[in-house]
Amino acid sequence: MGGGAAGAAGGSGGTAGAFGGSGGAGAMDGGVDAPQDAPVDLPGTDTGVEAPSGDAPTDAPVDGPSCPPGTVACGGACVPTAGADASVTDAGAIGSACDTGKPGVCAAGTSACSGGAVVCSQNVQPSADNTCNGVDENCDGYVDEGSTTCGSCGTPFSIPAGGGAPSFQMNGTGTTSGSCGGGGVERYHVWTPAKSGAATISLWTLNNWYPAVVYVRSGSCSGGEVACATKTGDWPNPMVTLSVTAGTSYYIIADHGSYNGPTVLTYTLTVTPPP
Repeated sequence: MGGGAAGAAGGSGGTAGAFGGSGGAGAMDGGVDAPQDAPVDLPGTDTGVEAPSGDAPTDAPVDGPSCPPGTVACGGACVPTAGADASVTDAGAIGSACDTGKPGVCAAGTSACSGGAVVCSQNVQPSADNTCNGVDENCDGYVDEGSTTCGSCGTPFSIPAGGGAPSFQMNGTGTTSGSCGGGGVERYHVWTPAKSGAATISLWTLNNWYPAVVYVRSGSCSGGEVACATKTGDWPNPMVTLSVTAGTSYYIIADHGSYNGPTVLTYTLTVTPPP
């Protein structure tokens, strides 16, 4: 390919080949870029290879789109930021509140861009759940199970005024019973509704223990009983409906009908307040 005349694909001789070479003037270049060449080549220095597209003045920036105010680039797209535009719903916007889908304090999150995608970033990391405060702090799905006193008559589990469906654990020896049953290990829960009307309370056993009993006392943990229900058989879920008064404290007792001992029983207490 070397010698006096360059081969068809270029060489080092005096006359350049059809696609340019190192000698003299290129037969096809002549110091003027062909129309298809990007404008980054200098006259007489065309290599026949286009420069990277990001170098051409007309190319889009290589780092992503240029986003308008109120948005940020994420994964090659412009996504809204929370509160930047009143016409944009903040749900899913960067910086907006979101639900991680995890239990307890780990549920609260903030939308953020990570790995080129909008994700729900957890706000609080789990910690020891040994305080009787009605909060699942270790994000295991159970409330205050690390406390040695929580769930007793004097220190009952707390249910929010708006109700909910928290899950709990219990073992040990019972000290009370309801008019419809009980006498085994039990746990107390206190609930003070914000509205008056009909409320529904149900006990769901999570590891299939029975008989299951739920009863409600008004005013104090030893106050007068206002409702009681019991069920036996696989996966029992006793339920009571009662009329409640706003501002009155109701003590809800979840009770195994007969068992006392070290085995941990798990359950969910669903409290539905008046509409």
